[in-house]
Amino acid sequence: MSEFHLKYRPRKLSGLVGQAEAVSVLEEMISARRVPHSILLTGPSGTGKTTIARILAKAVGATGTDMIEMNAANYRGIDMVRDIANRMNLAAWEKSRCWIVDECHQLSKDAQEAFLKPLEEPPGHVYFFLCTTDPSKLIATLRNRLTEVKLKRVSQAANRLLLKRISEKEEFNLTDDVRDRIITLASGSPRQAVVMLNKIVGLDGEEEQLAALDVSDNGKDLLLELALALLHKAKWVVVSKLLSKLQAEPEDVRRMVLFFMAANLSKPKVNMRAALIMDQFSSIYEDAGTARALLSLDCYKVVHWKAS
Repeated sequence: MSEFHLKYRPRKLSGLVGQAEAVSVLEEMISARRVPHSILLTGPSGTGKTTIARILAKAVGATGTDMIEMNAANYRGIDMVRDIANRMNLAAWEKSRCWIVDECHQLSKDAQEAFLKPLEEPPGHVYFFLCTTDPSKLIATLRNRLTEVKLKRVSQAANRLLLKRISEKEEFNLTDDVRDRIITLASGSPRQAVVMLNKIVGLDGEEEQLAALDVSDNGKDLLLELALALLHKAKWVVVSKLLSKLQAEPEDVRRMVLFFMAANLSKPKVNMRAALIMDQFSSIYEDAGTARALLSLDCYKVVHWKAS
């Protein structure tokens, strides 16, 4: 059985889920033949950054070996950037050459500084598409040389339509409870939603599917425990231990809490508390330096409400 996230990966910008603003900007660039030579795609994991980079690369004429993908998590040093600088002039002038650099925030400071000149003065046939979940870790001089396109977590409605479309094409019966659990776990990521759908295809019955979802994504376990603890009035000692174990970015945690609470608004016994928690977690953690402290403060306030 093929992997759904590969099988249903968009081949055109129009196929992207929940990114209307970014798609509109990019389609205008392409139609006007004014695609910037250095673009920074930012946004949460699984929202389409690398997919967009590949679509843009094809739009400017880079195919096959002229489309080069690198992951800065594996090649983060200055040698990688020097290699790019040496190779960028080797392509024939009539052909486009494109570098896609995933997780570019993991480039070392020296590597980022070495990238400044290639980004500022690329040959006419060279394009750079950099992708990151954490643009705050890029040096300011690097970001200033890039045209930033921001992606966002998609709405629950958008992921719901995506799951409906794929399950119908695959002739897979997806119940409302299973669908809602996937949407909650996916936390606004279309890719994550599709990956989880793929994991339960072939399992018999709703109960077995729900059980598989609860254990299938270890990266979400602590997030779910935290959300459940907040919803069901756990003591601070429990919540603080969960916070100390969390490795996820605070803004990702905040959004996961929001999605989880939104999924519980229809449940009479907990809907009021879920709504109050959503209100408490409504403010974005914009400053990376204070985000973890603000997350802890929001959790502390929820735990110590006098009545809710």
